[in-house]
Amino acid sequence: MRRLLYILLVVLGCSSYAATYELRNHELISISGKTFELSGMGTKDVYVEVDGQFGKVSSASNSSTSINGALMRVLDIYEPFGDNPLIVYFDINIEFVCGDGVCASSENSVSCCTDCGCGNESTCFSNQCYNSAANECFIDSECDDGNSCTIDKCSDVPFKCSYESVVECNSNDGCCPDGCALVTNYIDGDLDCLPAPDCESDSDCNDGSDATIDTCMLSLGECNYEFVVNSEIIGTVVNDDNSLSNLAIKSKSFTEKDFVGIAILVWIVFFVSIIIKNYITNDVKPKKEKSKHININKK
Repeated sequence: MRRLLYILLVVLGCSSYAATYELRNHELISISGKTFELSGMGTKDVYVEVDGQFGKVSSASNSSTSINGALMRVLDIYEPFGDNPLIVYFDINIEFVCGDGVCASSENSVSCCTDCGCGNESTCFSNQCYNSAANECFIDSECDDGNSCTIDKCSDVPFKCSYESVVECNSNDGCCPDGCALVTNYIDGDLDCLPAPDCESDSDCNDGSDATIDTCMLSLGECNYEFVVNSEIIGTVVNDDNSLSNLAIKSKSFTEKDFVGIAILVWIVFFVSIIIKNYITNDVKPKKEKSKHININKK
């Protein structure tokens, strides 16, 4: 019941800049341009960071504490239980609006560098001043090393880039880590472990010869070459190096069926030639006369 009451208070608010907010342990929340983080709890206090400035707020319900331009009072505490983190409800009164583009008299570079800036060659990030020279980055994308097998992070203070190797076998993340493999059923393996295709378009298969038709079989990622026959050159042009090149070619593809047909035709011609040769040889061969037998004993 109390949770519902606090949620209702968040909606209605207590004043234009004061309202009730739920803070969960180590979860950032932005209020009126300021960043709040609940950092734990002691025996009598809860710990809060406001734009990087650490402070303690007494758990006594009638005690308020100002931390970096935010007046905070504890309303209720729910200690961690099971998977639920520490939850604290605060009444928060923002003493000035940070992020309106105006550096008011109550603001400075510490409480609101978003409006007042940092100076001294420092950079304001998440309403905190950092030495620009000491930081390699401010966000993860500034650490991109172009390697899909690393997890690029910008962390710590001063901010530095760190790179963690990808070890999980996840398809379509562009990485095939050591130990990952593609199984035959294409289900349990890492699809990124597929070998790189030989081609992605017909132009990748160009062998520079007019005697072949070059195509890329996209389903296999392999090049296919078909020989060209019955070509008819209908024009030539002389290049700068005085070499001749085809101006246009009419052609048809030489397929496997054509090879089979030609092979059969060659065998037919071969056997016909043998038959004709044998016929001619037998036709011109001189006939032997039968020898006459003379009986010398006959009178």
